[in-house]
Amino acid sequence: MRVLKKIGVACISGMILSFMLAVLGHDSGSSWVEGSYYPSLLDLFFVYAIFCVPVYMLGGVPFSLAADMFIRKVKRNRWLRYAAALGVYIFGGWLVMMLFLVVFLREPVFNGADSDKYFFYYIGIAASLLFLHIELLLKAVRGRRGKHG
Repeated sequence: MRVLKKIGVACISGMILSFMLAVLGHDSGSSWVEGSYYPSLLDLFFVYAIFCVPVYMLGGVPFSLAADMFIRKVKRNRWLRYAAALGVYIFGGWLVMMLFLVVFLREPVFNGADSDKYFFYYIGIAASLLFLHIELLLKAVRGRRGKHG
């Protein structure tokens, strides 16, 4: 059942991340050249979703299941557990994106300062933190619904 919840969180997170990337990458038309094709916001959303959702499924869900085992060992208080989760998920976002670059793009990971790779690492970290916070939000909603319903 935990795996299904993680898959649901991965789908939601993938869609939200795809939308955010599409909005950031969309050109409003002020610099368009007449006669050229420019993708719509929906086009960009689908392109990003084609890449984001599988990375969440193949990298994010397994990492999240492993991370939960580590985070559960922190029993002091919820703020310390949250801080541990932030650190673990930041590392996980970087790790999953690094593996994505190596496996799928055949890119060497550590060959100097390449700003494109740093951008991908930042996206990986943001994606993992989005996953964590969507999961925490859904847990809070489920917990509240159980108390009042």
